[in-house]
Amino acid sequence: MAGIFAVGSEELVVSPLLAPMAESFDASVGVMALSVSVYGIVRRLGHCSSLPSATGCRAV
Repeated sequence: MAGIFAVGSEELVVSPLLAPMAESFDASVGVMALSVSVYGIVRRLGHCSSLPSATGCRAV
């Protein structure tokens, strides 16, 4: 159970850091949020394409 929580929450850890990251990169919070979302989507697609049968992912 703890492992599932750790894996599922790793992308959520960055949420409180969006404002400082946006200030650091001289960008808006929306742009930073979009970049984190794109990272998560690409990571998921890469994971599904590498191990589709073991993870229950559908073919992309």
